[in-house]
Amino acid sequence: MITWMQTHKKYLIITIWISTIAFVGAGFVGWGQYDYGHKAGAVANVGEIEITRGDLEKSYSRLYSQYNQMFQGNFDKEKAKTFGLQRQALKQLTDQALLLNLAITYDLDVTNKEILMKLTSQDYFFENGVFNKDVYKSVLSRNNLTMPEYEADLKKELLIAKVLQFLPVKETKYEKNILDTIMSISDKLNYSVLNDENISIDSSDKELQKFWESRKQNYM
Repeated sequence: MITWMQTHKKYLIITIWISTIAFVGAGFVGWGQYDYGHKAGAVANVGEIEITRGDLEKSYSRLYSQYNQMFQGNFDKEKAKTFGLQRQALKQLTDQALLLNLAITYDLDVTNKEILMKLTSQDYFFENGVFNKDVYKSVLSRNNLTMPEYEADLKKELLIAKVLQFLPVKETKYEKNILDTIMSISDKLNYSVLNDENISIDSSDKELQKFWESRKQNYM
C-alpha cells in the first residue's frame, strides 16, 4: 500500500486534499442532522483503521450540507441518491484511512498539547475573542457530539496533516492550470434588460392583415 501511495502520491494528495476539506467541522454547518448514537457498528476496515457507522453519518452530513449550500437550500434526499452521496462519503473516509494507516507505519502521533492548541484556535468556540470551554461544550452538545469524540476527530485531522508533509508535491504549471480551470468552471450568461422604450409594436390594420395572411392556415 505504501509503495502504491508513494508511486501515485501526486494524484493521491490532490484527492486527499479535496476530500479532507472540512474534515472536522467546517463551522459545524449542517451538523446535528443525524443521530450518532450507533457508532459501534463498523461499516468498513481499511488496514488498521475502522470506519464506523457514526463516521459515515458525519461524513455524509458534511457533504449533504455542502451540496445544500451549492443548491441554495434546494437539495434533498432524492438528489443525494442521484449524486451518490453515500458512496462519496465512504470514499472520503477511505482516502483518509489510507493516510492514517501510513501514519501508523511511520509511528507518527499527535500530542495532547497539539490537540489543545488546535482546539483553542477554532473561533466557533470563542466568546469575546477567546476560547471558552462552556461555549465549546454547548456547541458540541447542540451537534450531538461529546468532547472525546470531537477531539478524536481533531487528532485524525492533525495526523493526516503530518502525513501530507511527508508527501511533498511540486505541481507543473499545466497541472495547476487544469486545477484552476476545474475549480473555476461556471456557466456564462449574457442578458439584456428590456423596458417600454425597447419595445415597439405596430398594431395597425395593415400589419394585422399581413400577420393574418402569413398564418391563416394555422387558424382553420
